[in-house]
Amino acid sequence: MKSILFFLVTLLSNISFAQLKISSGTQFTLVDGGVLTVNEPLVNNGTMSLNSGRLLVSSNFTNQGTLQATNSTIEIIGGNIQSFTFQNNDIVKRLELNKTNNTATVSGGVLTITDRFKSISGTLDAAEKMILKSTSTKTAIVEQSSGGTVNNIVVERYIPAKRAYRILSSPVTSTTSILYNWQENQNNTSSLYANNSNIVAGFGTHITGSTTGANGFDATQSGNPSLFLYNNTSQNWNSIPNTASTTLTAGSAYRLMVRGDRSIDMNTNTPNPTPTVLRSRGTLQIGNYTATSLNTLADTFNLIGNPYQSAVDIKAVLLNSTNVNPNFYYVWDPKIGGTNGRGGYVTYSFLTNTNNVNGSAVDAYLQPMQACFVKTLSNGAASVNFQESNKYLPTNENIYRTSNSTLPILHLNLFNAIVTSPDETALDGIMLLFGNQFSNELDANDAGKLMNLDENFSVLVSNSKCSIASFDMPNLYTVYPLNLSNYRGQNYVFKAKLENYHGLTPYLYDQYLGTYTQLENNTTYSFNIDSNQIASTDASRFKLVFQSNITVNNNLENLVNIYPNPSNTGSFVCSFDSQLKNVKIEVFNQLGQKIELNQTKTITNQIECMLTNSIQRGIYHVKISSDTGATIVKKWIVN
Repeated sequence: MKSILFFLVTLLSNISFAQLKISSGTQFTLVDGGVLTVNEPLVNNGTMSLNSGRLLVSSNFTNQGTLQATNSTIEIIGGNIQSFTFQNNDIVKRLELNKTNNTATVSGGVLTITDRFKSISGTLDAAEKMILKSTSTKTAIVEQSSGGTVNNIVVERYIPAKRAYRILSSPVTSTTSILYNWQENQNNTSSLYANNSNIVAGFGTHITGSTTGANGFDATQSGNPSLFLYNNTSQNWNSIPNTASTTLTAGSAYRLMVRGDRSIDMNTNTPNPTPTVLRSRGTLQIGNYTATSLNTLADTFNLIGNPYQSAVDIKAVLLNSTNVNPNFYYVWDPKIGGTNGRGGYVTYSFLTNTNNVNGSAVDAYLQPMQACFVKTLSNGAASVNFQESNKYLPTNENIYRTSNSTLPILHLNLFNAIVTSPDETALDGIMLLFGNQFSNELDANDAGKLMNLDENFSVLVSNSKCSIASFDMPNLYTVYPLNLSNYRGQNYVFKAKLENYHGLTPYLYDQYLGTYTQLENNTTYSFNIDSNQIASTDASRFKLVFQSNITVNNNLENLVNIYPNPSNTGSFVCSFDSQLKNVKIEVFNQLGQKIELNQTKTITNQIECMLTNSIQRGIYHVKISSDTGATIVKKWIVN
């Protein structure tokens, strides 16, 4: 043990001091990989450079000089009551809590942790002066920890500039309110925003739900809420009634409209977006965590939050849980739809290690301060069990695991026709898996569709909408109905991708235009929406058809005919190609209402149709379909 006061020391190996004081004007340097243990009070009035070494402190630590620890680890050890005083901008790469007794308290200054924190044992009162940093490139995480208590720590979450909902979780349990944390302890009481409160630039966000600023909300002219909880039992979103009295709970999940930081002009829905950092202050979740209060009915959605300040291997979580579907999980991605999109749900499949939306970075790891949906597997109690061993350590938050599946897969994604950038994220997408081990009926291998605010694209399985569906290998003339709804634009593009597929040829069938497009890898299909044509906007406009030879249907427009057209009698004859069997004819008016008609087959491949009731002049839509999956809609004019 040594006590030393010096001008310049360079440590070449591990060393231990009883007491260490670095005087003003002097420098202390620890070589890379070195370990310095100090058992008595440590005072730095000069410059202390730790390089990539480790500083182990079992007593008080006072830094009144310069601490260079951006690549270093500081370990809090021993059984003493400890006090730590830092400068206001001190930075350390990694901090570890490993006390045998008593509490270490941060008494002054601010220490920012840029990469990692680990808790083994003991108690740390960070006094809101210790920060787990989050930036646009990296977020500090909490490693797999075996024990200890960490109170009053500040955990940051960087959020890029885009006005969109985020579905977030809290890694801490707070004694302070949401107002204190995510609104930076301020709210506007006037909807005019002449005196917008923004005391900490670049931090916090507006949370609305009042026209006057009551209950902690930021006042807006509409008073519309922007913060919600999901009720797993009722399957509904409910707005939070008060941010001034509601606290954060580790593992709880929230849907929050993040418009940007608190400099945003709240009098417009189209402000210039800004990035922001949300700060949560409280007690870190250390140790295993179980999410209960899940819906007890089979195939229902449940929102759960990541309780840890770390990415987690969600597959490992689900496999260790009770009565939840381990094949999928769902994440809200605010990047869906590109710059002008409002975000959307992405389904990740553990059967293929891919997600269903082109361009989304959603992968097998639930990120820190992120929530997700999982599904109850069968009727009965369900729970989700997080374990420290489920933590995934890299801090890179854009990891994308590529598919390593040998299953035949068909991806079909929907894009805006005018794409603003080459890496634009799709509006929505579906994924079809094929294999003899799968059933064509709805089961646990099919991921039900969570509905977006904007465009919704799904494949129907037993008449249920699915984002990912599994089927037996397709047979000749197999048809898979698609569902596309909630159009926000008029011009769209489908993009196809096939993996490991060597079966019958897939075609995209556009019932409105009567066209078939063969789907190969990177096939694109452009189409327009005419809001005045019901068949154009019909949610069931598109189908996937599998055939070995579809030549007969490539010219379907020319192989089906109705006459007279225009008609003066309220009747017509439909003629069709001899290869079309069991032809069905339906007539709809401009409102989409079905018109009753009598059908009489007069000669081979012709059907005479007479309306049951009188008909007004106008344009009607005649839908002709056959059991091969071929369908076309033709305009019929009645004079």
